[in-house]
Amino acid sequence: MGHLLQIGLFGLTLLLMIIAALAGPFLPFVPGPAIIWVLALAYSFLGGFASLGILPLLILTVLMILGSTSGLWLQALGVKATGGSIWSILGSLVLGFLGLLFFPPWGALIGSVIGAFAVEWLRTGDPQASMRTGGGTLAGYLVATGAELVISLCMIATFVAGVLL
Repeated sequence: MGHLLQIGLFGLTLLLMIIAALAGPFLPFVPGPAIIWVLALAYSFLGGFASLGILPLLILTVLMILGSTSGLWLQALGVKATGGSIWSILGSLVLGFLGLLFFPPWGALIGSVIGAFAVEWLRTGDPQASMRTGGGTLAGYLVATGAELVISLCMIATFVAGVLL
């Protein structure tokens, strides 16, 4: 706690911003883990890297990478788990990106589901298999949201433990 008090109001502001970054998992393409990581790095930099040791920073970096990419690989796993092809994964990624560009923020989710569904339907001609693939994309997104939230909470716990210990 002493380190946090040494930084003063700025340190408290950083901590409040880190907690606010927990909204990231619920807002598509708001990089909650990356925000937490940048703020923890800023706190550490301002404290001369003595306020937060190297091990917590390494742990935070690994968690940030996992949390920031979880939406991509968990949606892909959702597609594969429901029998979708690599082409359905690519369709999901492309239309998810286009949805983000043209209909933010929810266009990314809608585009991903439609992309996986449409490509699978074009590939197989089976509407039921296509629905499963689209559902797998949605399930992957929901699991990714939960994973990003848990990872963000672990990052905050790591940050607080690193500052207090």
